[in-house]
Amino acid sequence: MKNRLLLMLLPLALLLGGCVSEEALVTETVTTTTTTWYGPDAAIASVDPAGWTRIDEAVLLDWLAFEVHDPIGLDQLDDLTYLREALRMQRDLADHFWDRYGDFGWFDLGDASHTLSVAVRDVVEHYGFSDPASGLVPGAYADALVQSDYDRLHAQGDGSLADALYAMQESMELMLLDLEDASTRAVDHVPLTSLYRVLLAAVRNHMRALDDWMWRRGLVYDPQWLTQTEYQAIVSGPLEQPVW
Repeated sequence: MKNRLLLMLLPLALLLGGCVSEEALVTETVTTTTTTWYGPDAAIASVDPAGWTRIDEAVLLDWLAFEVHDPIGLDQLDDLTYLREALRMQRDLADHFWDRYGDFGWFDLGDASHTLSVAVRDVVEHYGFSDPASGLVPGAYADALVQSDYDRLHAQGDGSLADALYAMQESMELMLLDLEDASTRAVDHVPLTSLYRVLLAAVRNHMRALDDWMWRRGLVYDPQWLTQTEYQAIVSGPLEQPVW
């Protein structure tokens, strides 16, 4: 926004008799053309070869500051606060299983989930609301349903590495359904539809990564919330490049 104002004021300064050197004008022009959020080197979301999908917070914040957005409704705020907690739960589960089993995939999943959770937090705060996770330690959640899911999946995953993978994949199924539901209340709202589109792609990518992880260990996951057909359609598909 500062750069926009600067470009608008420069011609006015010249008209009023201000002395702006050619060198200074060129410098300002270069600055404005290298700070666009939408360039190929400044993608909001990215996916690595394994499928772990991350959101770049700095680029997201630039985009949120640059755009003028419609307000959100209370139902949309409820969706965001729930998703913030649910994504944080996935990060906490992955971090716990990383500590317990040591497989580096848990670290990558935890890191990716953290960026997704932070992105939701940033959108919540962008609209002037407080972060629902403020002051809470890992494993503690303001939402009772998220707390119940965490306690159950945490206990299940402590049984073995296979149990941990099954528990995490079930959390992905639940997240997918929650995001699809939230998307129905965000039609035509640009920031929310963009956010949910990226989060859905990220969850499907993480489901593919987890399914491949299980397949390499001779494990077969039985979906708990999706039909077998729905599940196979996701995990057999190619990795998605998230588009904001």
